[in-house]
Amino acid sequence: MGGRRTSRQVEGHEIAGMTRLAFIKNGRTYFLTELVIYADGMVDCGNLVDLDEFERKVRSGRVATTFEDGAQASAHHLAGWTMSSSQPWVSAGDLIGEVRDTVDGLAGRPDSTDRCLAALGSYLDDQTEVNRQALLDAYLAVPAHLRTYMLGDMDYRDWPVQAVAAGIGGDGPGGTKVSEGMHARALVYFADRRASEPGWPWRKHRASDREVRPAVLVPQAVYPQGVETAPPIHGLRNSYPCRLDVFDADFPDVETAWHALSVLDDDLRARIAAAPRPYDAMKLARDAPKRPGWDALRESVMLTLLRAKYSQNPLLAEVLLGTGDREIHYDEFTGSHWGTRGRNWMGRLLEVVRSDLHVNRAGLISDGPAPSSSWR
Repeated sequence: MGGRRTSRQVEGHEIAGMTRLAFIKNGRTYFLTELVIYADGMVDCGNLVDLDEFERKVRSGRVATTFEDGAQASAHHLAGWTMSSSQPWVSAGDLIGEVRDTVDGLAGRPDSTDRCLAALGSYLDDQTEVNRQALLDAYLAVPAHLRTYMLGDMDYRDWPVQAVAAGIGGDGPGGTKVSEGMHARALVYFADRRASEPGWPWRKHRASDREVRPAVLVPQAVYPQGVETAPPIHGLRNSYPCRLDVFDADFPDVETAWHALSVLDDDLRARIAAAPRPYDAMKLARDAPKRPGWDALRESVMLTLLRAKYSQNPLLAEVLLGTGDREIHYDEFTGSHWGTRGRNWMGRLLEVVRSDLHVNRAGLISDGPAPSSSWR
């Protein structure tokens, strides 16, 4: 649906975006806010998530499409009100479908309407039962609230598509059975449309000069109920528990190792390595003197830690390989260096390690680059 265009910067290039109003549930209150949907499949709905996580938020009611009577609602700096006899226009599934369509449109790919029009063209060229069923499937895949607009004709709306997709005797517009006369009128409509508009049905979206492929987001994560409850993608977080033996020492996770290696004092380094949580390791290291030239070392040290993590933890290597060849965005609320709010160095280094894993599997080298045997 219509919104304003926007964008965000990722690693020096601009990712197009589009806004759409939605309700975000926080506690017992529904807040009217803007979703920001980006061409790489990221959605900002209070925090940046990928499409899979966005779907989970919609299905769970965090991004709301239904409202109970008596619920409190708020529009920031505008008004607050109490819900009563609300009439939602969009179901959870249709909102998810609309957002996925918006991503496809921003990226220059055919969306569900385009795919339906392509199936319609195939059926009109060859009116077989196989093509009719393909058309029906494509029609039903278009979010219900967007079907009215697919023909760009507000006099006829989408009933001609329904009539030919359902077929004679099928369930057509308004739940009525499609009669032979209705089916014939629909075919005449399409014949007239093709005669007056050469090349119709056309696609709204054309491939862009720079293809924008869906990215995968490594989201911020806390584990109040233990890591066993976390989605697999959280295994790519530096704070995720996994033993690693690197730089002649043993660490419980990458983040703790990072903080320990950053400090100059040997005793403090040992205390940080033994910290009960990554957060405690960060607090111990925060104000301690850093190694000389640490800012020039940090990317290489982090890459070494990541290579150790994924070479020594095969299950986590499978999670990383499962991201395919998609860009990896690492969400980090603080700092401008490691996460998507800055230079996204963590995402870039994870892609390098993923490439290492592919090289190892291909047998081109036997092992990834080995870290130095000690760190003093």
